[in-house]
Amino acid sequence: MNKQIKIDLDWIIKYPFTEEAREYIRINVPPLEEFTEDELINIMDYAFKKIQTILVGHDWSEWTKELEMMSYPLGFALIKATNNSALWRSFADKERKRIQLKLGKEDINSIIYIAKNTFNLRVKYENNSFLIHFLDYLSISNKFASERWKLVNRKIELGYVTLEKNSVNRIIAEYVRFSILDKMKQPSSFPPIIQKYVPKLNEYVKKNRIIREKPIELINSVKNRNDLPPCMKEIYDDAFKGENLAHASRFSIATFLISSNWNADQVQHLFSFAPDFNPKMTKYQVEHLAGLRGGRTKYKSPSCKWMRTFNICREDETCKGIINPLQWKTKQWRTRKNIK
Repeated sequence: MNKQIKIDLDWIIKYPFTEEAREYIRINVPPLEEFTEDELINIMDYAFKKIQTILVGHDWSEWTKELEMMSYPLGFALIKATNNSALWRSFADKERKRIQLKLGKEDINSIIYIAKNTFNLRVKYENNSFLIHFLDYLSISNKFASERWKLVNRKIELGYVTLEKNSVNRIIAEYVRFSILDKMKQPSSFPPIIQKYVPKLNEYVKKNRIIREKPIELINSVKNRNDLPPCMKEIYDDAFKGENLAHASRFSIATFLISSNWNADQVQHLFSFAPDFNPKMTKYQVEHLAGLRGGRTKYKSPSCKWMRTFNICREDETCKGIINPLQWKTKQWRTRKNIK
């Protein structure tokens, strides 16, 4: 596995998140101040069209390599300038999917090169299998809902988890998503040409329903989030914002809300903002937890001990004396009653 990786303009275009791409652009692309107004408008028009196609999940084929190279950082800045976290997550997830498809066509050397050089992942290839250090694996796999990502369902030897190519690509692509969201949150200032296109992008997003609208019942329920115990409040807020919840978090908030008399449709709505939302799969899983499918067993909200095991307990002074999050609201009611 010592094949030399060819870093050229095609590479930069495919993987604009890499350090090589950033350095290439820094060296070869003049500052915006050096472009004429007409040149800037031409570049921004291109970047705007590129962002449009990414957000709706289409390929953008009418490109030149030079414009393509410049369009990504400008398009990235444009999305960031909207200050719309839901749009940030939508873009990050679209890029995750795009990168995973690109990596699927790459050779082993290129995949390992990106994993190591861009994200410092301890990845290697031996005996016709990819191997990734278990700490690097755990840092990302707990964000995935599927049971197959649990460490107990993987082969691990000498501290390394054995993976197939598709799984390695999924992990790298997820790191790309996290990297995008991290950069979106960092404070920035934007040149006038970027700010000029923000209203146009906002209008496009609204017209094409890029971001799922939150049902009225969920919006209203946010007002009552103070009725949730600390652990469930954090998970609920993350779900409402569209964060990619770990399996344990999804299970705990779903069973808690079902036990709190939410129906299956309401719980499914809450999960619909997740970047990996699958309507059919979510419907089946929620109805299964609610006892509407399978063995018709209604799952109970997990105990505080269970929550601590998965590091999602957020115990504070209001939790003293309870052994299950469902007891929290009753305890608060009794406390308030005694105060009166």
